[in-house]
Amino acid sequence: DFGSNWYLFTGTGDRYWQEEITKFGNSFLVPTSGVDCQGGGNIGSIRFSTNLGGDWEEEITPNSMFGTFLIDATKGWACGYDRLVYYTSNAGVTWELRNCGIRNGNLDDIWFNSPSDGWVVGQGVYRIGTENISSSRTFLQFDTVCIPNSKIDSLFIKNLNFYSSTITYAISGTDAADFSVTEPTNGVSLSQCEEKRFLVKFAPTSPGQKRAVLKVTGNNRTVSIDLYGFAALATIAAQSDTLIIDNAKCGIPFDVNFLLNSTTNDIIKSIKSIGPDSTILKLTTDLPFQLIPNFSPIGFTVLTKDTGWTENSIVITSSPCNKLTNLYLKIYSKSPIIETIAELPELVCKTDTTIKVVIKNTGNDDLKIADFKINPPLAEYSIIGMSSKRPLPFIINKLKSDTLLIKFKG
Repeated sequence: DFGSNWYLFTGTGDRYWQEEITKFGNSFLVPTSGVDCQGGGNIGSIRFSTNLGGDWEEEITPNSMFGTFLIDATKGWACGYDRLVYYTSNAGVTWELRNCGIRNGNLDDIWFNSPSDGWVVGQGVYRIGTENISSSRTFLQFDTVCIPNSKIDSLFIKNLNFYSSTITYAISGTDAADFSVTEPTNGVSLSQCEEKRFLVKFAPTSPGQKRAVLKVTGNNRTVSIDLYGFAALATIAAQSDTLIIDNAKCGIPFDVNFLLNSTTNDIIKSIKSIGPDSTILKLTTDLPFQLIPNFSPIGFTVLTKDTGWTENSIVITSSPCNKLTNLYLKIYSKSPIIETIAELPELVCKTDTTIKVVIKNTGNDDLKIADFKINPPLAEYSIIGMSSKRPLPFIINKLKSDTLLIKFKG
């Protein structure tokens, strides 16, 4: 009588809030919300009957449910809070969570125009789509990679499907060999709406701009990700990384050159010297300095302040790649060292006496004697000469000695 009179047809179980009813043939499908008649509490259920409410299958859900729809007598859908969407194909004996593609939010009602054309609404309006996959990025741009180094970047592939899908991939293009997928393995299986991180490695073997395409396939769909990278090759090289100077003069500056080249015209950005305080290196080449395929000199002025061997490390930083090139400068410095020992006999008045002054060269280089002077000049003293009778100027070889004779007239 068009709702003028009502009577109890059947019960559905505990009297919790039930906001929807859907019927197909002898089947009923209802959602419940909360744990009381007003729907209070963060729990819900889905109740399915195939005999006009005589018996019920109940599925407890983690949150309140509000919308249901029956496709036929055994297939139905339900939706509720917190993105919950469930499907059954066996009259509620088992339910599958099918909320792939639903963003955060609550759902209130669900409707199907056909088994493949379904809509669910709430905090958003959603329609069942075709099976697909998606990529978080459409391209990967690698910064400059210096051969033989490599870099890794990542993207995420998502399985937009209510079922598990097998995902395969391949890299194509002229420079495909310079790119690879390090994980996951090819043919990985992704469950419903699962998102998997893909690691892509760029390891170029030759310099220049590189490009390839990564194609990922699943659910009969393919997504393409363009891969870009630039490879640099540092070719700076020294004709010899060690320069040996074995005849430097202490205290006298001299110039040295390291010869370097680069077939890719590397640029020297900085040069740092590490060595003893007794050696001073001053760079005479202006920086930055671009190298050429032919060897070019990189110059230093060197001043040593002590005798013997010293070693300086020279660290060159060049672009591209901030490559460090180590050079070594080994120097043997020479210098005479004069030592004198005076033999003073007993001086007797009105008696001529000879004073002997031994001159020793204890250094590692020849000592040149250019002149003798008595300072201040005194009439009682006069220079006789060397005991070896050598005239000025003369040389006292390293580790040798001679004796200067001085006459004292008392």
